[in-house]
Amino acid sequence: MTETLTVLQLNCQNSGPVTDKALQTAFEQGVQVVALQKPWTCVRDGRWLLKLHPSYRLYTTTDAKLRYATYVSQALTSTYVSPPGPY
Repeated sequence: MTETLTVLQLNCQNSGPVTDKALQTAFEQGVQVVALQKPWTCVRDGRWLLKLHPSYRLYTTTDAKLRYATYVSQALTSTYVSPPGPY
């Protein structure tokens, strides 16, 4: 039996509405992994703020310029593995 992993990839160009729409559309279409380049972000009180969706777990870096975010369906078992840096 073959299982298919559905992935949505999009450059959101730092737009909040585009990030929201991407996550909601992914949810409605049953996408399991959402890979967003330049998602909407904001720094407040020294902390990064990002868009969340109740159906996805958010994985991202904590570097000075947050350039991507990966959202994984809550229905999947997932863990974050930190790469051995620096590269």
